Amino acid sequence: NNNQKLFIEEIFVGEFHNFVIASNQTNNSNNNPKSSSKQIVYCWGRNSSGELGIGNNENQTKPVLFSFSEEIKQIRCSG
Repeated sequence: NNNQKLFIEEIFVGEFHNFVIASNQTNNSNNNPKSSSKQIVYCWGRNSSGELGIGNNENQTKPVLFSFSEEIKQIRCSG
């Protein structure tokens, strides 16, 4: 959805890889912005050996949506 507002929660920067954790928060009747949020992760960078975990070995020069089925506990970027 191009009209979706994303809220950046964390940014991870490595020498060759980058990740951003965002959420698509929506307000409920109590005006609590965290009440209905979903984690969204974008990644980009060197990927010649599948380092980004996105299902291919193509380097990514623009952010690509990272698919996952469980809550993200930790992301690490290294050089």
